[in-house]
Amino acid sequence: MSLYHYVRSKRDLLNLMLDAANADFGWPVKTIADWRGVLCHFARESRLCLKQHPWVNQLRAADPEYGPESIRILEWLLTSLSKVGLDVRTAIRVIGVLFVFVNGFVAAESSRSSACRSQGRRPSVNHPNFAKAVSRHRKLSPREALYRDDRGNSR
Repeated sequence: MSLYHYVRSKRDLLNLMLDAANADFGWPVKTIADWRGVLCHFARESRLCLKQHPWVNQLRAADPEYGPESIRILEWLLTSLSKVGLDVRTAIRVIGVLFVFVNGFVAAESSRSSACRSQGRRPSVNHPNFAKAVSRHRKLSPREALYRDDRGNSR
């Protein structure tokens, strides 16, 4: 039995995988009224998705056809940003810049942690304050850590 009896091509399969990963997007419990809150929520959820599914970054870079989940997220972002007066073109640019930043941040974050693991050392050897901050958040799940302030309190 071949997978391609159910999905026409490899590209279609990869597009379905990307949409399935985007289905994990955590929708806000209550409406976020300000643009900063909307963009922060999108950045957190994008980072979480990339941490849970490291392969997503490569699929997004391959110019995929976006499925219903991706379109639903984009529609929410565009609607939220239009409420503060941004036209669609400007909102798309803002979302694109944030999207590229988050993807690059997660890529750098992942490469640093894998480099330190391969060398058998922690990245904070000469940075005691950083080491303290990292050890405090080490016991948290990725979702919990995203919603903590600098003192370790829930937001």
